Amino acid sequence: MDQTNLLRHDGVIFEDQVVFAAGHAYVNCEFRNCTVVIGHSKGGIFQNCSFGPTVWRLEVTMSDQNDLAALVGMMEGLMRGTLLPGIGPPPTFSSEGGKVSMSLPEEEPAKSQEPKKAKPKKQSDS
Repeated sequence: MDQTNLLRHDGVIFEDQVVFAAGHAYVNCEFRNCTVVIGHSKGGIFQNCSFGPTVWRLEVTMSDQNDLAALVGMMEGLMRGTLLPGIGPPPTFSSEGGKVSMSLPEEEPAKSQEPKKAKPKKQSDS
């Protein structure tokens, strides 16, 4: 991507801010607890940047599978190290007849523990 039409930020630390990718080139920047907005207009550039915990907000329009592939390729490299690990298995998605559905994994039923029965005390012969 040509950087001549982008606003360049070099070596800047962004903290607790909303940062827009569109129209910007971030070079050697650090993002701490930021929300990064990826818009559907011209993208931005993140070159040699580091990210702390980050919220990624996607505002995109996709018209075909090539758009999806481009988005996934760009975002996976940026996002992977910035997201907290998931708890439990991830949801699954399926599409049929133009409809997309999401299924959450079934939780394992809690194992019930029956209370232990008290053993009767032995009576001593006195």
